[in-house]
Amino acid sequence: MDCYERYRRLYRRIDAGTSRFRVAATTTRLRQNMARYRSECRGGVSSDFLEAFFNLKFESAGVQETASAMRVITARKRVAPFVKLDALYLLARITLHVESLVDNESYRQRALDIAEQQGWNLSAFRVLVNWAFALIESGALDKAENKVKEAEAALNKLTKSELRLQETIFLRSRLLAHKAKCLILGARTPNSAAEAIYKATQIYNEAIKLVQQNDHLRVNQQIEICEYIVKSYEQFHLPPELESAFGQVELTMSEAQRSLDAHNCNNCRAYFGEVYSRYLFLKGKHILSSSPKAAEELWDKAIIYANESVAVFESVGHIEAELPKQTLIDIASEKANRPKKVFLSHSSKDKPLVREFKSILETLHYEPWLDEHALKAGDKLERGLHTAMQDSCAVVFFLTENFRDIKYLETEVDYAITEKRRRGNMFQIITLVFKNSDGKPADVPDLLQPYVYKHVDSLLEGLRHIIESLPYEPGAPTLKK
Repeated sequence: MDCYERYRRLYRRIDAGTSRFRVAATTTRLRQNMARYRSECRGGVSSDFLEAFFNLKFESAGVQETASAMRVITARKRVAPFVKLDALYLLARITLHVESLVDNESYRQRALDIAEQQGWNLSAFRVLVNWAFALIESGALDKAENKVKEAEAALNKLTKSELRLQETIFLRSRLLAHKAKCLILGARTPNSAAEAIYKATQIYNEAIKLVQQNDHLRVNQQIEICEYIVKSYEQFHLPPELESAFGQVELTMSEAQRSLDAHNCNNCRAYFGEVYSRYLFLKGKHILSSSPKAAEELWDKAIIYANESVAVFESVGHIEAELPKQTLIDIASEKANRPKKVFLSHSSKDKPLVREFKSILETLHYEPWLDEHALKAGDKLERGLHTAMQDSCAVVFFLTENFRDIKYLETEVDYAITEKRRRGNMFQIITLVFKNSDGKPADVPDLLQPYVYKHVDSLLEGLRHIIESLPYEPGAPTLKK
């Protein structure tokens, strides 16, 4: 094996960077092999490159430290073209999120120029495939689509022996994935997104088949298609046109999770947690109005996956940690925004009774709305009632013999019914029927009769019915289990 082949073999070993290369004994052998390469092949600059690359992968060297080493290598006059190309390629990869796209593209163009000048078609193909990925990540979709086409043209220049290489097969798989991502991101309407996701899924299936025997690559491809379906679903605000595609995410992620059980890679698990937690968060938002308790359970599950993802990404200083962090912030915001106000509808003659309920509900950390405290002088009553109803999670009607004389009875009932229809189980109409002075129960207005009402004989019985009927538990705004 000549020195160039030894260099390429060491490069591939380091670049793989998966968990199987993180075993201490293996990294020790890599160091020994690099030392022999430096000694026997007099690989000064190439050894410097391998050393910096190794430290980035296995010794927690920072991006800035590695980037500085790469700039030193690329600035030298006497550097083998293959080393300069690898240094520029690595520099572009590690500075994607920390430098401007213009600077990042300049590294890639210089690497591509070297590859084309030397006639290294496989290297040119590798640079173009990764360049397309960088443009997708940067949101430059039109440029990304052009780079995909350039990469496809470069692929056609490869020899039969180059096409059989594992590196080429991997790059072909990535190219297909980038093509699929461009399709999804290029959609402008929910209908076109549904069609794009269908086509992209077929392309991703081809990409996954190419790397079927490689657990690490297969799992990443499975998670990636789900990531872009989730992005599309969120971009168009959870439209019904994408529900079928969104439903496929659960199936694909389940397949990926089974693969993870056999593929012990923390980075893959972190990526899985990042995407799956976002999926669970959006699914919870989608079913919130019809199944609030189920939505809360999905969010609790999402929190677990997002926290695990953040822990792994932060342990290696990965920028991806910001994405699951955002999911945690969004879940906390959704939970905090659940209203705990309770609108108390009653006759002014029943104020003493209603004040007792208000006092106890406040002790339980609800926010009962009572007109005498909530409305200020000069407020328009009808507008105030409407706003209060919209801000509440429930309305309690206190039906007594005095209730029928309320001027705004019909208005309040109408507002309550409107909110119930709009928010479903997130808003409850609670009706307490008290006995009149003659011992008979008060009349239930026709508008309220379609809803459940409770005959009560005491404050405690009425309070128990309110608590059981409210969509939120006492205390923090947490949905009932």
